Amino acid sequence: MTEFTPNVPVELKNPDAEAFTNGWRAKHDTDFSEVPFLTMFQMLAKAIDKAGSTDPLKVALALEDMKATDLAGAPVQMRKADHQLLMPYYAATFTKDVKYDAEKTGLGWKTDFIASTEDLTLPTVCKMKRPAS
Repeated sequence: MTEFTPNVPVELKNPDAEAFTNGWRAKHDTDFSEVPFLTMFQMLAKAIDKAGSTDPLKVALALEDMKATDLAGAPVQMRKADHQLLMPYYAATFTKDVKYDAEKTGLGWKTDFIASTEDLTLPTVCKMKRPAS
């Protein structure tokens, strides 16, 4: 399971995401596979704007139940109960049968199955201790 591969935009027919990953590949010796970090920083910026502050408590409260769309176009949500980022995962096979290889190896990741955000959003029994707001 992986959070993203350079072939996900191709498989999902998402030219904007493919252009982003190609831009990354042109400047770095590694693939851009950390879509959740990009999404998290975008959500953090949105939460700071919403909170009107960088105060950690205000930002944390602004993040609760925030929804976003990741680079590949999938829904993402910060669950209020435990502050988990709910997002899709991709089951993939390392093969020659892809448009983009991984880090100049001649092999790349081909998605076999997408576990959607909805599929992976299971009930939680978390009893996160909350600070007084």
